[in-house]
Amino acid sequence: MRILLTGASGYVGRYVAARLWSSHEVLGTFLESDGLLPGCRQQRLDLRDPEAVRAAVSEYKPDLVIHAGALANPDACERDPDLARAVNVEGTRAVARAAAERGAWLFYISTDLVFSGDFPPYREDATPSPLSVYARTKAEAEGLCRDLCPRTAVLRLSLGYGWKKPPGAFVDKLYQDLRAGKRVKLFQDQFRSALFLEDAAEMIARLAEKPCADVFHSAGPERISRFRFGILLCEEFGLDAGLVEPVHMADVPGFAPRPADCSLDGSKLWAFLGFNPRSVAEGLRAMREAGNGHRAAS
Repeated sequence: MRILLTGASGYVGRYVAARLWSSHEVLGTFLESDGLLPGCRQQRLDLRDPEAVRAAVSEYKPDLVIHAGALANPDACERDPDLARAVNVEGTRAVARAAAERGAWLFYISTDLVFSGDFPPYREDATPSPLSVYARTKAEAEGLCRDLCPRTAVLRLSLGYGWKKPPGAFVDKLYQDLRAGKRVKLFQDQFRSALFLEDAAEMIARLAEKPCADVFHSAGPERISRFRFGILLCEEFGLDAGLVEPVHMADVPGFAPRPADCSLDGSKLWAFLGFNPRSVAEGLRAMREAGNGHRAAS
C-alpha cells in the first residue's frame, strides 16, 4: 500500500512511520525535521500551501493519507490563533480535498481535547465541546474531513507517551528531572486515557488494513492522572517517588484551558481491530526495556 503520512517528524508521526515503513511504501512529509526514520521517503511540505499539498498527493498517488500534521501545542495555538487556524483547519481542508480528488482513504488524527471534560469517559457519539483554540481547530477539522472526503476515518487520540527523539515530550522531561533529583509537580485532578504510542501506531497500522469511514477513539485502557503516571514511572525506573508532588490544576494556571477529565472509551476500536493496548505500567516497562530517555521509536 502507498501511504502519505503528514507530520512524519512529529511525536505521533515518528511512531506511525516506524510501524508502517517495513510493510508499506511510505512518504513522510514534514515542515521542520531533525531527521526522519530510515526507510521512510521524506518530503518537506507546508500545509499552509494548498497547491503544494495537492501536488504532493497527485504526484505520489497514495492509497491512504494519514494526516497527523498539525500545530499541536495548545499554548502556541492560544498565542497565535491565526496560525493555528491556517495549519489545523485550512491545511486540513487542503489535505482532505486532495485525498478526495485522488479517491484515497483519509485517516485524520484528532485529539481527546475536543471534549470539555464534563461527561467522561467519552464515546465516539459524544458531541465535541472544545475549550481551547487548539481543540476548536481540531474539532472543526474533523467535520471538514468527513464533509470533503467520504472515505474518512477520524481517530481521536488520547494523551500519548513514549520516548521522543530528540527528547522533549512530557515523559522525557519528567524522566530527566526525576533522574536529576528535581522535584516535579503533577496534576492529581487532570485525567486522560494515556496511550503508549507504539500501541497507537499499531492500531493505525491495523486500521489501514481494513479502513472504514467512521469515528474511533484511540485510547489506553485506564483513566489516569498525571500524578499517578509519575508515580508509576518512578516505580518502573527505580526513581524517587517522593520527588513527585501532587497539585491541583487551579494551583498552576496555564495559558490554554485544559479539561479536567477527557478520558476516552476506546472499546469500539479495540473490538474492531482485535487489539488491546497496554496498561500504563506495561507501556512504561516496554519503554524501560527499549532504552533510556534518549531512545525514541526506531
